[in-house]
Amino acid sequence: MKATTMILALVAPIAALAAPGDAEVTKWAHGAKGAFMLMFDDGWPSAFQAAMPALEARKLPADFYIIPDKGEFKVFEKVWKEKFKSPLFRFGNHTWSHGGFDGYEGAVEEFRKCTDYLRENVPGKKGRLISYAQPGVPAGRWNINKEQEAEICKAQGLVARPPFHDHGATYHLKNKDDMIAKAKKAANEGIAEYVIFHGVEVDDPKRGYQDFWAMPVKEYIPFFDEVAAMRDRGEIWVADHVSVHQYETERATAKIKKLGKTAKGYRFSVTCDADPKLYDCPLTVKVEVPKTWKNAKDGFVYVDVIPNGKPFEVTK
Repeated sequence: MKATTMILALVAPIAALAAPGDAEVTKWAHGAKGAFMLMFDDGWPSAFQAAMPALEARKLPADFYIIPDKGEFKVFEKVWKEKFKSPLFRFGNHTWSHGGFDGYEGAVEEFRKCTDYLRENVPGKKGRLISYAQPGVPAGRWNINKEQEAEICKAQGLVARPPFHDHGATYHLKNKDDMIAKAKKAANEGIAEYVIFHGVEVDDPKRGYQDFWAMPVKEYIPFFDEVAAMRDRGEIWVADHVSVHQYETERATAKIKKLGKTAKGYRFSVTCDADPKLYDCPLTVKVEVPKTWKNAKDGFVYVDVIPNGKPFEVTK
């Protein structure tokens, strides 16, 4: 899976492909019906103790929002730095201390210190976009407005994720069925949906204390299983927040150019208006092909292409 807020682009309906050689960009990657995101706030130890191993076993990507100045993070910083190397997970800005700030300049610093930490410690492309999640802070300690927040995000290359409201595991979503309802909504309505965790239960009889709002093992493991099953059936594209944001932004202005028929198939190029330095997420192109092609699925071939204008060919 970009602007400073998550863009939920409204795209005009595209006419159905009518003949071999016709092509369109699918609404979501790989032709999935909807997009779905798994998010984990506050850098609680249960994220790497329990959530990450379960996600890795199912090849499910997720976003983890860290607080570098938080006590729990400092204690396990060495472990987190190892997890930063994972190609499956993305790490987001939850501000430096989660304690708020005084005034605009204080906000800039609170955001910047976390942004700098992530850019210095998490491997990745220089200048890449980073997901940002507003923290809950003590009363009177969040004294900037939405316009100022967006200004800071834009300056630092941050993409603000959608709100916590009605999406918090344990807080709003009490069990597996509540959580999977969000994934089903994404598939049914063709939208991007998400669930935000804080802690998850660590299944260890010797462990007395569980992290904040810890979702029980009996709820989150079956939930992960069902999310993976929906992905495998092509119902949802499970991705990190920035990739979803990139896909939406690129798709909104994507243009397919037909370059003609070849001896083996068809040639195309895809472009979009987004800044290629920040928006380099592959778009999925759906091409109608002869039904005799063995690699066709119901008469179509799906190809993932970066919208940089370079020609590509679809063959059997």
